[in-house]
Amino acid sequence: MRAALVLAAAGLDAMVKQLVRDTLGLILTKQEGAQRQFTGFIQSRLRREEQVDIRFLAEALAAERPMMHLRAELVRELTGASLQSVDQLLKVAASFAIPADEITKDPKHLRTVFEARNQIAHEMDILFGQPNRGRRQRARKTMHEYTKLVLSVGKSFYTAVEKRL
Repeated sequence: MRAALVLAAAGLDAMVKQLVRDTLGLILTKQEGAQRQFTGFIQSRLRREEQVDIRFLAEALAAERPMMHLRAELVRELTGASLQSVDQLLKVAASFAIPADEITKDPKHLRTVFEARNQIAHEMDILFGQPNRGRRQRARKTMHEYTKLVLSVGKSFYTAVEKRL
C-alpha cells in the first residue's frame, strides 16, 4: 500500500508536467485568467532580487520569438520541481486559471496525504526518534483512501485542463 501511494503521487507529478508541456501554451491563448497568471510570472521574473533581471529581459528580447521563449521559461519553471506537494500543484493549477477547489475540496487533507507520501519515500516510514527506530504503522484502509485521493486529484486536474481546451 505504501508503494501504491508513492507511485500514484509520481504518476500525478508526471501527468501534470506533461499537461503543462502539451497544453499550457494553447490555454494561454484561450483563457484570460491564464494570460493574467502568465503576465504575473513575467513580472515576478523581471523583479527577482529587487531589481530588473537584465539577463532574463535580454534573453527574451533577443529570442527569435520572444513570446515562445517566455512561454518556454514558464513551462521550465512549472516543471522543474517536484509537483508532489499541495502548494506546487496549486501553483501549476493557477497557471491554467484553475481554482484550487476544482482540484481538491480539502487541501488540508491532501497536504496530509503528501506528508505521508514524503515520509514513505524519503524516510522509509522510519521513526528516527525511537530507540529501536520502529516503522510508522499505517492502516490499509487509510493508505487505500490516500491513494484513491491522489488518483482523484489527477482526474480532477486532467478534467479541469480538458474543459479549458
